[in-house]
Amino acid sequence: TKYSKSDDPLTITGGHSNILIVYYSFNGDERKLAKEVQSYTEGDLLSLQTNKNYSTNYTKRLKQHRKEREAYANALKNYKNKNVLKTLPKLSNQITDINQYKTVYLIYPCWEKDEPLIIDSFCMDYDLSGKTIVPMCTSEKNWRGDVKYSSRRSIAHFNKMIPDANFKRAKTFTDIKGVKEWLETIDMI
Repeated sequence: TKYSKSDDPLTITGGHSNILIVYYSFNGDERKLAKEVQSYTEGDLLSLQTNKNYSTNYTKRLKQHRKEREAYANALKNYKNKNVLKTLPKLSNQITDINQYKTVYLIYPCWEKDEPLIIDSFCMDYDLSGKTIVPMCTSEKNWRGDVKYSSRRSIAHFNKMIPDANFKRAKTFTDIKGVKEWLETIDMI
């Protein structure tokens, strides 16, 4: 992702909160959403980074995503087996102490009804059991003006990866409008 100098990707900001806002942003929308959540929760931000280069061309990026998903699905017999972990993109930035966080927001784009696999890398690299997980994804609207994708499919997948977590209701956003109201609705602020 290309950001202006004033929008350099964040690794960790703060470091004193018990709330972590993890996001993967390809075009900047998820970063805006993460910063909006941070403005209400005062959580620490982590921008997930990988050494893997995704195409900036939408069609090519989706082809890469499909190929990754296929390899991942073939290895997905047990959520902690080493073949599954080998199919996931490697995180190029790490958290020193995940235990300080009680709540983790997962913010990601929906790519063909799925989360990018870098989100799975994060979920499998860290022990998130016992934490409150708040999934949020971004999606475009279809020709009728309805949200094109939903985060429901990802939630079932997250429940298998992190069975001992407390999941809040997932939400799909097309922009940052309504974030505060939604956080109030799920009792997060």
